[in-house]
Amino acid sequence: MKELYYLNQDVLPAMPVPHDCIIKSIALEGESLVFSFADDISRYDPVRHIRPDAKSLIIRYHLIDEVYSLYRFVNPGKIFFREGAYKGLPQDALFRLADGKLEYLYHFVSYESIIIKMYSEREIILDADVDYVEYEWIY
Repeated sequence: MKELYYLNQDVLPAMPVPHDCIIKSIALEGESLVFSFADDISRYDPVRHIRPDAKSLIIRYHLIDEVYSLYRFVNPGKIFFREGAYKGLPQDALFRLADGKLEYLYHFVSYESIIIKMYSEREIILDADVDYVEYEWIY
């Protein structure tokens, strides 16, 4: 079952958040970033309540611009008692993140834009210009 959410309309959509769900792979297919989630996705509470029979999920983010920003939280340590900061990563690092345990935390949408927060040992932020998002629920 596919659902489309347009980020270029007057009213922005309320898209489901697969909070804590594991991303098993990230790929670039044409003009879309594709997040494929691990099987048994309905065992996670946020999905169980909206799609109790779903086995998996594929989210496609249709990019307006092929350039997106990727950041990882860096903690400089306690020696100087400074706060951590986000460090920019090269775009291709995104595709290697799912090699480990990568969790989807949440997203923020605005007009033709999405910010996705993920976690893999540290917080990771993806900022991309997107005009629509497709959720494909696998049953």
